[in-house]
Amino acid sequence: MRFWRPSALTWRETWRERGPAGLLVRFFTPPRKLIPTKAGWIFFGFMLVIVVFAYATNNNLLFLLFAAMLAMMVLSGLMSEASLGELTVARRFPAEIFARRPFFAEYRFHNEARRLAAYAFHVHDPPLFGDRPPPYVVHLPAGGSETQRAQVALNRRGRVRLGDYELRTQYPFLLFTKTRAVRGGDELVVYPAVHPLDAAEEDLFGRGDGRERIRQGGGDAFSFVREYVEGEPLRKVDWKKSARGETLYLKEFDRSESRRVLVRLLFGEKDYQVEPGLETAASWLVWLAERGLPFALDAADGETPLFDRGAGHLRAGLARLALFATPGRSASPSEGADRVVEVYADGRFRIA
Repeated sequence: MRFWRPSALTWRETWRERGPAGLLVRFFTPPRKLIPTKAGWIFFGFMLVIVVFAYATNNNLLFLLFAAMLAMMVLSGLMSEASLGELTVARRFPAEIFARRPFFAEYRFHNEARRLAAYAFHVHDPPLFGDRPPPYVVHLPAGGSETQRAQVALNRRGRVRLGDYELRTQYPFLLFTKTRAVRGGDELVVYPAVHPLDAAEEDLFGRGDGRERIRQGGGDAFSFVREYVEGEPLRKVDWKKSARGETLYLKEFDRSESRRVLVRLLFGEKDYQVEPGLETAASWLVWLAERGLPFALDAADGETPLFDRGAGHLRAGLARLALFATPGRSASPSEGADRVVEVYADGRFRIA
């Protein structure tokens, strides 16, 4: 069993990120935390009663029982350390994360111990999980690995840096909750929250001059339903059909190739509350990308709008909205746009 040993890399990173004060805090922070459970406090109460009666009556059997209870506490600490001491954890996040929308985070656990298995541990990460159940592993054999997916959510847009999280266990006697810190540091870009657009407003893009060319693959009109392939975005899942069985299904749409749409932010310098407008703009980008329409974003940041389609172009636009800081000057009107969606800071929009 390998007990906690600080690595030089950890000390160097702490010095670089937090300076001398952070290094002192890390030096005096214990590598493990022990929090008594309700059963543990009851156990301590019995120990106190037994030791009081043992001294009062000078009964050797009570002293022996007290010693056995102390040994049980020590054994609990050793067995829980054997369960947590050799675990490594890696977590992965999807490419698209929207504020206030649950998504799945993937946790991969690996037990590096050669002989001892790990039992009954779980992840504790309140900023991600909140009230949702965290990943829980009942048994992980020596040298074994296990991957679990857990539903999590983040409530605000922008660049989010996730701190350290914890592994916890109450194994084996439920007397203590032993906690081991796991280094985090993941940095995520959370896109603004999106909401469905009104069907009447969506129909505005269906009014053409009869010269549109239609081809299959993510467009305006519904075409067919197919099985979901792992890694594809979940926003196109047909949840109503998927609920009938154990297989996920995706909606495919026909694509209109002639519509070029410019989404323009019209935020003023006095607009300090711009979250509704950013959410509306993000909703339009997602709606246009789902239908395969070429679109561009004028985010009032001076960057020239470029028309394109596809997942990469969508993520680039959503990232600009996620990192939007202060209103600036809009770029010059883009040529070649068939429609312009003007979005205001309060969430209203106008189609020109």
